[in-house]
Amino acid sequence: NIVNAWELTTGSPTIIVAIVDTGVDYNHEDLKNMMWTNGQGYHGYDFVNSDNDPMDDNLHGTALAGVIAAQRNNGVGTSGIANVKIMAVKAVPASGEGDVVDLARGLTYAADNGAKVANVSLGLMEESTTLDDAVTYAKSKGCLVVAASGNNRRALVDNPARNPNAIGVGALNANGDKASYANYGDGMGVVALGDNIYAPVWNAANPISHYQYLSGTSFATPQVTATAALLLSRDPSLTPDQLKKRILSSAKKIPSMGGAIYSMYYGYGKLDAYNAISYDKTAPTITVSSFSKAAGNAYEIAGNAVDDTNGTEVLPTINNSNIGIVRYQIDGNGNWIVINSDAKQSFPIGFKTSLFLINNNLLL
Repeated sequence: NIVNAWELTTGSPTIIVAIVDTGVDYNHEDLKNMMWTNGQGYHGYDFVNSDNDPMDDNLHGTALAGVIAAQRNNGVGTSGIANVKIMAVKAVPASGEGDVVDLARGLTYAADNGAKVANVSLGLMEESTTLDDAVTYAKSKGCLVVAASGNNRRALVDNPARNPNAIGVGALNANGDKASYANYGDGMGVVALGDNIYAPVWNAANPISHYQYLSGTSFATPQVTATAALLLSRDPSLTPDQLKKRILSSAKKIPSMGGAIYSMYYGYGKLDAYNAISYDKTAPTITVSSFSKAAGNAYEIAGNAVDDTNGTEVLPTINNSNIGIVRYQIDGNGNWIVINSDAKQSFPIGFKTSLFLINNNLLL
């Protein structure tokens, strides 16, 4: 449902998405204008070779970047899902087999340098305190980790996809069924199409304009990552937990789930970007607990404004979104006084005014 989502937002270049993978071909015709650049002019970091050149030498990372943010309407290649900036973090060598320490360092770098979503289309079977700590750290910095469930046909979702602080992504085939290669089990969040995804790739003989069809949970994952980026483009105050709640709660149930809310094969269902963006339909609640006459002609008001929770099975205590501003109207002519404008889930309301002598007051 990406096309419908574009009616609401196509993304924002203020949102940074990290590709923690084999690097990104930042010279590719479909990506060169979509790259994040730090203050020193680099597009990220290479933890494999310990240098500032995160160039791809595999193709995997470039393809992920393309699914997310290949430049739209440039007359070449394909179109990515979100108009955002790509941070290249090389944590895996050309062989595709890396070190968990480099992956953890890559996530930490992404979070420290402003990435709000980190795509991890790789993983490991084993538990890792090092990796767990990196995912937790990223979340603490406001960066959501979105990770692939893996392609080993086993009933065990890869790490970090199964980490409760991440979103684990499985894959569907062209018929809408679970892809035969996709891992499944506890920790599955949502699924997306994983077969025959067309994307820009790095190629040694043609590094500028090569494209390829690819399949795997790796290529379902950036669709979820890009949806999180679209959500942030519309509301940058959303936390990792809020992003996760909205993406999982808004997923479309698949007939194979048999009416169940959750399935170890499909998680909460198929990704629906439009539903995720339009999910929050309940207005905040404003309560006035006291209204009293103060000295002179002044009046005092106290209360609170609280955003909604929807009571779903997914993170039921987490609000769907944040209140951007609380203000009150003095009269019917549109004069407003701001009480608070820091985006958060609740506000205390407390102010004193002499303007309540005027009729038609409204708190909003």
